[in-house]
Amino acid sequence: MSTQDHGSEITEEILDVGRELLSHRTTHDGWGEFEYPADVAACLEYVRRYFSGEEFLVREYGTQQTGYDGTAFEGWSPSVYDNPKPSLVVSFEETTEPEYLLHGHLDVVAPNARNRRAETTAVDDPEAAHFEPHREGERLYGRGTADMKVGVACLMWLMRAFAAAPNSPSVALAIVTDEEMGGFRGAGYLFRDVGYDPAVTISAEPSGVPEGFTVVTEQKGNFQLDVTVEGTPAHGSRPWEGDCANRSLVSFLSQLRERFPDIDDDRWQTTLNVGRVSGGETRTALAERAIAELGIRFTDEYTPVDVMADVADILGVTAAGTTAAELAADISRRTDSYQFEVVNDEPMQTNDEEAPEIRRLVDTCERVTGITHDTHREHGASDARFAAEDGRVGITFGPRGFNLHGPDEYADISSIEPYVEVVYQYVTDTVDHDTNSLEPLDAT
Repeated sequence: MSTQDHGSEITEEILDVGRELLSHRTTHDGWGEFEYPADVAACLEYVRRYFSGEEFLVREYGTQQTGYDGTAFEGWSPSVYDNPKPSLVVSFEETTEPEYLLHGHLDVVAPNARNRRAETTAVDDPEAAHFEPHREGERLYGRGTADMKVGVACLMWLMRAFAAAPNSPSVALAIVTDEEMGGFRGAGYLFRDVGYDPAVTISAEPSGVPEGFTVVTEQKGNFQLDVTVEGTPAHGSRPWEGDCANRSLVSFLSQLRERFPDIDDDRWQTTLNVGRVSGGETRTALAERAIAELGIRFTDEYTPVDVMADVADILGVTAAGTTAAELAADISRRTDSYQFEVVNDEPMQTNDEEAPEIRRLVDTCERVTGITHDTHREHGASDARFAAEDGRVGITFGPRGFNLHGPDEYADISSIEPYVEVVYQYVTDTVDHDTNSLEPLDAT
């Protein structure tokens, strides 16, 4: 029986899972901690119960370092990924090297006063409506519907479908809770510290296209730089007696901006965002200190090392170093007024778009949907950058979703059934649409 015959039933089963995940407030406080730890725990417990069958092996990381047999996990080592956030890895065998790793995150960006839904009226809990998903036609609205709890629900359902297959494939599902805070204590910990090493990772980040799906093989790197300028205080009426830090910072930022390409469209280029500027205490005094927090999304055409080389040139110093952090430290030592701190320097997500594994996924998308597909680039970043390190294939590919992090975020319900069909056929490497199509879980 074809998936099309069962499409609505499969979709409803997945939506049931998605609604449960969406009901939990798995938000961060902006400082790397959960706002509602009990909700995060309850959401993870739901996932555990979903995979309580004896065919599944569930390994937990984070606050509970336990292995498949429940004993203490011996792979822990102090590193930059200390204090990892809770993660679950579901598989059919004891391995950190499955052929395929499906990836999703449960954490979502918290609503705020600027993007609360207009119909929210509860004075004591103005964010509540965001976590009560509601359906309008083929759209499921709610915080985290697109990014990415409906995608996680699809992957959870698929793991049960794989378990019911004649021969369960070599596949695992990693569910993390740290992606929106950078991913270092979630996927970063799993790949870089624990040592997960799948051949192919598919992260179910949403596809933002009207039809079909996006197979994203490249995302920009993320370089975050703090600039501190020291000045000499003086009364505002006698500026010649001091050195205004604000004025120096503005001059520096203006010169730095000239080193970046003009931003007039969505071309693949390195971009500079002056995210935050602060300095001074009062309008009657010259600022003694000024600080700028810069966010740079980079391509391989203008890298963090290139940026710091230009910084040295602007300040008229010769700096030594092979990394952006080394250059920043050396520039800081060679200048009296400027200090530079690299807050984050995460690489691009890069893949060989002609790799057989990627072309096969594109072909599977075309076969299932009847729509021409190709690979894509995206300006943002995701956990896929960890997966794509060391020559692995790490891509983002999920059901369609729109208005991420906004008041009207929604998942496109019509994309759920073809999405799970594509992933199932891809992972099981089946091409016969009649004999290998999916059925509702309660019909298997």
